[in-house]
Amino acid sequence: MHVGSAEQPSFTAFKRWAEAEGYGSYFVFRSTMGALDDAERWFDQELRQAWRN
Repeated sequence: MHVGSAEQPSFTAFKRWAEAEGYGSYFVFRSTMGALDDAERWFDQELRQAWRN
């Protein structure tokens, strides 16, 4: 992820960064929809990209 980029932040890039920094376990939790789906939905809502869902 590049700060100031005209491109919208990517959940995939965020997840890759989080895993590289040792936070991969944050994406492992019980969920009806699936942990990655819930995490991506949270990411999009926080960055006001929910329109993509």
